[in-house]
Amino acid sequence: MTKTTDVNLKGIFQSGSKTFYNSSLFFPNDVLEDVVRLYAFVRTIDDFVDFSPAKKEEYMIFKEDYRRHISGRKTDNEIIRSFVELKNQKKFSDSWIDSFFESMEMDLEGRSYETIEDTNRYVYGSAEVIGLFMCKIFSLPPSSYKSAMMFGKALQYINFVRDVKEDIALKRIYFPNEDFSRYGILREDFLHCRFKNKPFSRFMRFQVRRCLDWLCQGEKGLVEIPRRLRLPVKTASDMYKWTLKKIWNDPTIVLEKKIRPSRHFVFYKAMSNIFNSTF
Repeated sequence: MTKTTDVNLKGIFQSGSKTFYNSSLFFPNDVLEDVVRLYAFVRTIDDFVDFSPAKKEEYMIFKEDYRRHISGRKTDNEIIRSFVELKNQKKFSDSWIDSFFESMEMDLEGRSYETIEDTNRYVYGSAEVIGLFMCKIFSLPPSSYKSAMMFGKALQYINFVRDVKEDIALKRIYFPNEDFSRYGILREDFLHCRFKNKPFSRFMRFQVRRCLDWLCQGEKGLVEIPRRLRLPVKTASDMYKWTLKKIWNDPTIVLEKKIRPSRHFVFYKAMSNIFNSTF
């Protein structure tokens, strides 16, 4: 059994996702608290999986502690206790949580993906369900679910594009093999950074276009979010668009550094959105 009795949930959130964390600071305090509890749970699991080498034993212990807790055998792990409390309050579907665990285990297996449909199955559990959790936190109607899932999908795929260098270091590629074939790149060469700049740039711009298409579909659901909750979501979307623009202009930059907006720029954009009469 894992023990986490004195843990900074907000610190886990802050260290895990700079862009989304900085945008989320504009949520009302009660909503921010719920978002923190959700993110601390999923990020802790994700960190077990993304560690090099993966902390498979710690992951399995954490998952078992979660299963024990929801079956009535309480744990002293504050991350799990806090999440389960949120789950019960907001009525998260068990199937969404199961799908999240399934996707994390695809990472542990070192799964490769032949088609975009294969990648999408991973993305559903790793990101689309996060959109569904957020709908519950926001108390949104089921009509909002499709857009929220698409929004989560877009943000996850943007991370694939932005974090290519980190994923390659983990011997992990989420782009489907059919895309490599389309641009004349061998998956094995991609995994070892053996490619020419022009094919790589064309390949990455194709991925950027895919992200933008999904993000625009996800943004259609912004109208269903109450205005006081919409600002952080819109700001996060704007920041991810900014990231995509940087990568579009120079796709090879992802091999040199991680592209992310500064905290000051996030706050500036949030203020701009506040004073935008169309927001």
